[in-house]
Amino acid sequence: MEVALTPEEQARGLMWRTQLAEDHGMLFMLDAQQPACFWMLNTPLALSIAFFDQQWQLLEYFDMTPWSRQIHCAQHSAHYAVEVNQGWFQQRQIEIGQPWQLNWLNDFSLNDGSP
Repeated sequence: MEVALTPEEQARGLMWRTQLAEDHGMLFMLDAQQPACFWMLNTPLALSIAFFDQQWQLLEYFDMTPWSRQIHCAQHSAHYAVEVNQGWFQQRQIEIGQPWQLNWLNDFSLNDGSP
């Protein structure tokens, strides 16, 4: 799991990536006082974005269209967002409201940011 720490990393996200391994994704730590919104500008991958609360309960997720300017915003106060390959949540039968333990990160490999 890549972690987007700096404002620049968060703004770039997974832009310009042409591939993302099945067991990879990007974690964003959010300011819950600010609206959390994401789009797919300059992103050729089909991704899903999920929003989590402070206790890692899944609030909602959206499938996003490559290259789209459509904005996907959390409807609830989100502390974390995770971008993964589209379909990742459905394949694992992860449902809205499901509390997660941090060991779910074990499903991912650490990534240095290279595609």
